[in-house]
Amino acid sequence: MSETVRNYTGATGPLRRRGPVRPRRAVVRALLLLLTAVLTAYAFWSTRDHVPEGRFIPKEQGYIVCLRDILARRAEIGASNLWTALPESPVVNEVARAFRSDLGLPEWLLNNLIGQTSYLTGNRIAYAGDVLFITKMTRLGTLLSRFDQWTPWVQRDEAGGLGLRKLPQRSLYYAVRGRVLIVSSSRDSLIRSLTLLEADAAGEATLQTMFAEAGTQDVSGSLYFDLEDPAGNVLDSAQFAVQIDPEIIRVHCRGALRPGSSEHFGPLLSGASPQPLMVPPPGMVEISANLGKPVRDVFAGLGKAVPWPWLSEAQWQKWEQSSDGPVSGLGQMLTVLLGPTGPGLRLSWTGVDIHEMFPMPELVATADLRNTTAEALFGRLPTAPSGLPEWAAFPHYDAQTQRVYLPMIGGPTLEPTAAVYGKTLLLSSSRRVAESLLAQPPETHLLPQLGNLFVRIRPPEIVKSLVEVARLLVDMGMLPGYTPESFEAAASDWQQRAQHLDNITMVAAVQEGIVSAQLDLSLVASPPGAPPASVPKSLVSGTPSQ
Repeated sequence: MSETVRNYTGATGPLRRRGPVRPRRAVVRALLLLLTAVLTAYAFWSTRDHVPEGRFIPKEQGYIVCLRDILARRAEIGASNLWTALPESPVVNEVARAFRSDLGLPEWLLNNLIGQTSYLTGNRIAYAGDVLFITKMTRLGTLLSRFDQWTPWVQRDEAGGLGLRKLPQRSLYYAVRGRVLIVSSSRDSLIRSLTLLEADAAGEATLQTMFAEAGTQDVSGSLYFDLEDPAGNVLDSAQFAVQIDPEIIRVHCRGALRPGSSEHFGPLLSGASPQPLMVPPPGMVEISANLGKPVRDVFAGLGKAVPWPWLSEAQWQKWEQSSDGPVSGLGQMLTVLLGPTGPGLRLSWTGVDIHEMFPMPELVATADLRNTTAEALFGRLPTAPSGLPEWAAFPHYDAQTQRVYLPMIGGPTLEPTAAVYGKTLLLSSSRRVAESLLAQPPETHLLPQLGNLFVRIRPPEIVKSLVEVARLLVDMGMLPGYTPESFEAAASDWQQRAQHLDNITMVAAVQEGIVSAQLDLSLVASPPGAPPASVPKSLVSGTPSQ
């Protein structure tokens, strides 16, 4: 055998493939891309926005309320001092807790489940058992809702093929149609919503028209009253809009009077239109009214509207002609003097005199005088019978001071006094209050807004006065259920809550059967960065209050 080293290098010609080699990685990549495209297309198709919210709102509902950006405003609304100003109650605590505490779901998930615009609707204003909450989810929220049946806290309820879901822990039912989420505590109400015929639904156009005027208000709504509902015998329908800010809560509302109510309110409101309103005397409660008619006609009109025996034209005439006893004497003084006044009338509660025989409220009123002198006005009073004691409850006119007073048992707080005050008649339940006002120039300024009724309430001053009165009653054992110690604890809470609400103001007007009003709740803002005061820990932690 030869010892020569041999070198084997394989074939000498060009390499040839015996067959095509399949590009497996490219095929797999193409299949994955195709599958991704199909799933993405399905996700977009299945989460398309093809069903409007109005499709699930019955046309004949008792109320429809629109909530805008409720999640975005949740922290700001929860920080409002409104919740600490309101008296503590289970309802207030529950609503405040919803704004202030963790809702049990991540914020990103809530933002995908609840849209910028949501609706609350129900069949009856006075019944909360059939409320529907309707909102539009994002695509991601809609996609996530497809997997809810695999979560342990959701139960499936077929409901004849409607595909409801139930949250047993919260006693809620919900369903999804397109991107619309419908939630209710009433299974029947939810089924009715899902099975509405298109002709029986409110429709999207109706919702847009209904809430167009509300603009960007936080909450707006429409109410439709039945006769059994509160105010249903007066109002046929009403619309409102609410804006909630840290320092003020503003409510605009407008209501249509029920056609049949003209029998009761016609004499009072007939021909009424917005009028100039004069600033009332300062007080804890201030009222300024102007219905464009004399005070006597307003009194008679109230007698038709309110079923109180003492509010009637017949009672006015009886008081005007009789002065037998303190009540009749005061009635005669008021009716004789107020008869020719108007149309403007102001009334204020200025305080409480706790140093009288019994704590007495101090009231003061002014009424427009129509070219009437003091002599002509006070000359309408009957002449006192001869030999009448000075302390008798009969209206007396002091020509030197040009004042009318009614002697009554007690101090100056219990001596009703009247006098001409600029171009108005001043009436007060207290001689001391009347003298204090008469020493000042008369008020001639008008409120900036036309209307028929203005009301301003100052809760801190009212609570302070009521606490002083109640403290006397507790010391005398005349306030059941309280000891001095328990009363002071309760009074401290009342006063602390009232300090967060500066004042409540309302201006209302009537024109052609439409009543419009603006209500402002002026709050005392907390310092920047400070938590709301007097908030129960249960509202912050999310645990129920004990």
